[in-house]
Amino acid sequence: MEELERDRLAAVISRYAVHAREGGSLGEALCATCVDILGLEGSAIMLMAPGGTHRTLGASDEVMEKIEELQHTLGEGPCLDAFRHDVPVLVADLAANDSATTWIGFTPGALDAGAGAVFGFPLHAGAGRIGALNVYARNAGQLSVDQHQDALLLADVVAHAILALQAGADDLVGALGDIGAHQTQINQATGMVAAQLGLSTVDALGRLRAYAYASSKSVSEIAVEVISRRLRLEP
Repeated sequence: MEELERDRLAAVISRYAVHAREGGSLGEALCATCVDILGLEGSAIMLMAPGGTHRTLGASDEVMEKIEELQHTLGEGPCLDAFRHDVPVLVADLAANDSATTWIGFTPGALDAGAGAVFGFPLHAGAGRIGALNVYARNAGQLSVDQHQDALLLADVVAHAILALQAGADDLVGALGDIGAHQTQINQATGMVAAQLGLSTVDALGRLRAYAYASSKSVSEIAVEVISRRLRLEP
């Protein structure tokens, strides 16, 4: 993990530790951490299953609660699309975007609730997905490069925290520190696959995830095999 990524992870874990001591739920602490790090108005975490069931783990404010309710009720919105398509969903201007034709009910409802921009990021558990991180801004505007990178990291942290809790981790703050080791391996393997196959790093990571899914293994496990040269993906 590069120094900048380590610093970002350390900042996230530090803020989470502060909110965890406030005595709220896991979802509340994670959402408050996301708001702090991204500097946006609100965040929420939606957990989903492949069969279509979903529930909100936490929401940071009333606007976010309304946005989550819209998604649950209508079956459309950034979290659901991020989960279904396994890509970040970035709508920088709800009023001007063609999401009004895609999310016929969600878009006017979210605007009425007070959101000018919404962003959804899938939560990964190995090769699969367990939900999505949803954030909103009151005013329209794109995420900065730093905000986008931080949001991707936060999605990893949220997923890791949920899985660690389910596994019965006693020290959740300590467990979050393990993200760095896993991410270093994935980054290294992504670079190797990109060089071997002549792909962009985005496409190379996609190949790793696809192979992991087909093999019923985690991306980290496949990354270790690539790094140790026990596995070479074919073009």
